[in-house]
Amino acid sequence: MSSTGFAPPNHFRRAHCYNKHVSRALEKHVDSLRFAFDALAAARSVTRDEKKYLGYRVFEDFCKACGLIGADVTERDCMLCFSWSRMCVCDVSDHVGRVREANLPFEGFLEALVRLACLKALPTDAEIEQANCKDAADYLMQLSANDEDAYQALLLERSTAWGDEPSHQPLHRCVVHLVGIVIKSMEESSAGADNLMLTESEAIGWVRAKIVK
Repeated sequence: MSSTGFAPPNHFRRAHCYNKHVSRALEKHVDSLRFAFDALAAARSVTRDEKKYLGYRVFEDFCKACGLIGADVTERDCMLCFSWSRMCVCDVSDHVGRVREANLPFEGFLEALVRLACLKALPTDAEIEQANCKDAADYLMQLSANDEDAYQALLLERSTAWGDEPSHQPLHRCVVHLVGIVIKSMEESSAGADNLMLTESEAIGWVRAKIVK
């Protein structure tokens, strides 16, 4: 682990979240990601204030259901991505303040996805093209189905340790690939599957099936 592994959260935000390349990668799918966040935030919420934020248990279940946790990204990594993406709250003396301190707003959810993209073992654009695959999700699915040894090797060899940066491709391309995996996972059983444009009904249906149960 690098010496920056537990640097203040703003270091990562300044270096990776607030630049034009990562911003554009997220903006392209912002509507889909908003539908996903709203459905997840409402999954186990009780009060109106809680429905504006995403709790850790739902976030962890979401990561597992999307196949983001495995040999490359551990549950500990998932927890760190969530924890380091929370916002600073000045007043935690009331219920609203405590909810805001312990959970993620939409912007924090996007940041957590960027942090996950930094860690996740992902194929490059060249590898996806060479394999005649549509995207990273298609590449990983085919690799897992056709060559389990190669798939496991990719997970172990290409994952990035917490605090380090991916060496195989720019982070914004990792974000593109990871967001694609998330949206494609949430579209898997819908009529409009595979168009990488998640609808509100698709998000709600997926969360009810995978998270609320």
